[in-house]
Amino acid sequence: MKIIDDFLSKEELQTLQNTIIFGKDFPFYLRSHLNNTDEESPIWNWYGSHLIYENAHEHIHHHIVYNHTNKGRIGITDKSYYNLIWNSIFSDKIECKTLIRIKTNFYPNTDILREHSPHIDYDFEHAGAVFSLNTCDGYTKIEGKRVDSIENRIVFFDASKPHNSTTTSNAKGRFNINFNFL
Repeated sequence: MKIIDDFLSKEELQTLQNTIIFGKDFPFYLRSHLNNTDEESPIWNWYGSHLIYENAHEHIHHHIVYNHTNKGRIGITDKSYYNLIWNSIFSDKIECKTLIRIKTNFYPNTDILREHSPHIDYDFEHAGAVFSLNTCDGYTKIEGKRVDSIENRIVFFDASKPHNSTTTSNAKGRFNINFNFL
């Protein structure tokens, strides 16, 4: 696990915040379950997400991602936000051979801080990164260690190992961008 504070320039961070958090047109889509491990979902266990890019397929072999029998999503799902997030800001800052997924997340404010169930992103070895767009009392727990949600902080980790997120109780929401890659 590697944590880097002040990952982006102030201008880059502000552009993302103005688009994703404060932008009146940025869509988040309601997800009623956080992950597949939640059998009965408590009322607070939901979040908003927006899939920006996905290139995860049935087979990943030798760092080549390909779609076998055309199942699953391929490539850019939202071109304008992909260009802003990946092409304009992160592509020269995150070293990767193959980009698997970019997803924005919004976790709601709850009366007390709530921790979600652990999950893995994909069932094959790959890297992940969580970039925090705002500071709040929420966090990501990785290998039993708490990584606080601090504006402009990114954490790199093995996303094929269990990790989990939280809500926030001291902000309107917890906003981040998740990356999965090889």
